[in-house]
Amino acid sequence: MSEASSHNAELVAPAYRAHAEHLLAGIVDAIGDAVVGINGAQEIIVFNRGAEDMFGHEAAEVLGRTLDLLIPPESRGRHAGMVAGFSAEHTATRRMGERQTIQGLRRDGSRFAAGATIARLELAFGMVMVAVVRDISHHVDTRQRLQESLRREEARARTDPLTGVRNLRAFQDALGREIARVGRGAAPFTLVYIDLDHFKPANDTFGHAFGDDLLVTIARRLDEFVRDMDVVARIGGDEFAILMPGAGVDSVRDRVTRLRELLLEDMQERGSGVTFSIGVLTCTGAPASVEACMHEADALMYRVKHSTRDAIAFGSLPA
Repeated sequence: MSEASSHNAELVAPAYRAHAEHLLAGIVDAIGDAVVGINGAQEIIVFNRGAEDMFGHEAAEVLGRTLDLLIPPESRGRHAGMVAGFSAEHTATRRMGERQTIQGLRRDGSRFAAGATIARLELAFGMVMVAVVRDISHHVDTRQRLQESLRREEARARTDPLTGVRNLRAFQDALGREIARVGRGAAPFTLVYIDLDHFKPANDTFGHAFGDDLLVTIARRLDEFVRDMDVVARIGGDEFAILMPGAGVDSVRDRVTRLRELLLEDMQERGSGVTFSIGVLTCTGAPASVEACMHEADALMYRVKHSTRDAIAFGSLPA
């Protein structure tokens, strides 16, 4: 009895050892997963019934042909490299598809996400590599749906539900990153605080739907006006903020003045009577904290709010 046959016999109960070869071959053919074996030239030498069902080929069609038959064209080079790398390792088995999904190619040209456990066998006639392949399309689809759902939930957690711009939490995170960049010597940034004057009377007079429409209109105007790198947020009931990375005093003065004019035009078109108290803080150095930075911008805005209203106050840190 050969060494391989002797080992196979040890895998079954003593009463069945005489039938070990047939028993193990029957098991390989009966299991639901695909079992595909290749020789050193990557020619298919084992193709069980599960493989026939999974790939849509009869065993007679594939035996002796290369493994490329079962792999999409664009993946063949990468897959061959993975197989070659594994054959050079000292490990006996490896799971494929854990770090990145591999794909199988069916006879009809359709593709499926696959996971596989591969093993290298050193037999008397040479090295054989065997893969137990599973169709994991359902698991991949489920994972992608869960990831997409998580992304949506994370986006909702950082977005103001009425206006669609960022909320306070998201704005504070962005400001914290900008403060860190300035602390490393990056260009200054500017923080714009916008408070709506006379919003409560307009909301009480014309109704909450009217007030909500004003807030949405303002958020849309801000979002359309700013650069892609800027961050717009609703940070309170009738307060908005804009973070402008890389924007110094000279570059923001005219822009904020023009923005206020556009906002006033929007409010006049709706007959709302709403105006805007705006504080503009430019930071050439890193503030002590997010809270300290926002407090300074808030103080500039309130300087306008408690004096003339409907105006802009500019300031900087360090003063």
